[in-house]
Amino acid sequence: MKKKELMKKGLALLAAFTLVFGTLAGCGSKDEGSSDDSAATSTDAETDKEDAAPAEDDAAGDAKDTEASGDKPTIGIAMLDMTQEFFVNMIEGGDYAAEIYGVNLIWKSADSSLDNQIAIIENFIQQKVDCILLDPYDNVGLIPVCEEAKAAGIPVCSMGNFIDSDAVISNLYNDREDTKVIGELVGNLIDKSGDVAMLYGATGNFVSDERQGGWEEAMAEFPDIKCTYYEVGWDTAATLKTVQDILAANPDIKAIHSFSDGNTTAVAQAVDQAGLTGKVLISSYDGNKDASEAVKDGKYVCTLLTGAKRVGYWNVQIGSKLAKGETVEQKNYLESYFIMNDDMKAKVEELGIGYEGMNIVNPDKGIELFDDLSAFEEK
Repeated sequence: MKKKELMKKGLALLAAFTLVFGTLAGCGSKDEGSSDDSAATSTDAETDKEDAAPAEDDAAGDAKDTEASGDKPTIGIAMLDMTQEFFVNMIEGGDYAAEIYGVNLIWKSADSSLDNQIAIIENFIQQKVDCILLDPYDNVGLIPVCEEAKAAGIPVCSMGNFIDSDAVISNLYNDREDTKVIGELVGNLIDKSGDVAMLYGATGNFVSDERQGGWEEAMAEFPDIKCTYYEVGWDTAATLKTVQDILAANPDIKAIHSFSDGNTTAVAQAVDQAGLTGKVLISSYDGNKDASEAVKDGKYVCTLLTGAKRVGYWNVQIGSKLAKGETVEQKNYLESYFIMNDDMKAKVEELGIGYEGMNIVNPDKGIELFDDLSAFEEK
């Protein structure tokens, strides 16, 4: 069957699965839904922390998965996390790409730990997988083990992060420039003065660093804005507590920007609990469906669509080429989309902020793009 035909059938199945999944997810709590989702991938990979430690039994178990795939190349994927909504959807998109491109996937979660992620990659090397994809917790700390994999003849590809080593292919987003645009917009919306907060993931994580860096560049344009930065990881509970403390200490804060939609839900919850909805501007990044809905409802100024399913599909698509011995560019970039209501788009145009070729879509289009993987189809 041609890839184009399989893509069309696969997209229909994916849409049906998403509808059923959404119905079932509504029956449980968010955490329960996330845990179930991460377990229901196309592999039998477990996500417990103990899986991250090198162990011959663990390697042998995953090797059985590889053997069961027949002649399919195997890609080992070292995720940062597998419970947040973004990562769950990323796995779904990756699994679909694996069907299209005929590869077997082994998903592992590092649980936001550098040591765990190193151990996972070492296991993949021991298993002699055909390619390693990783969402790096620390883009410097992982260089030695990535170079070890390359020396063993295993191509390595970083998902959304730049690792400064010739041993690693980097799949990247336009994080710094896109976040700068959001910061410039928010700065103007609050009349270029006042207190704001920016929440970031972790120092040393390239995506988090780039998004923080873009926000810092924007804030440098507004000398009368005081911005305070908070490290919250990828933990919604920690984010909620942090924002509750921020609002308690400074109820007059004008805006909060969160580096990821998964964390921004906690920001909105805290703002609502404090009775400050509509008074504290919230901006976000990643383009999850619930974030697009929040933009549509006026709860968020904007979000930026990389799109979790798109990210998962795109990375596995490139990983499959590497696993089959094909050559790809050393750096690859994913097209992104600002999601805004029409009034906010008009404000961006009025202010003259942004860059050439920047995409702005409304929330309905953002939701459509979230599930649309046809752009990645190879003609």
